[in-house]
Amino acid sequence: MKITDVTTYLVGNPWKNWLFVCVDTDEHVLHLFSAGWERRHETLPLTDG
Repeated sequence: MKITDVTTYLVGNPWKNWLFVCVDTDEHVLHLFSAGWERRHETLPLTDG
């Protein structure tokens, strides 16, 4: 089985983002993966190396 295509879909809303990944194979088997993360606004201090 070999991967023939990879398609990503980024779906967002005000409180969370989702990433869906569709992987198609030469045997026409479709695999769907998903991941989600919350929107956070953080500030990191800058330092002189």
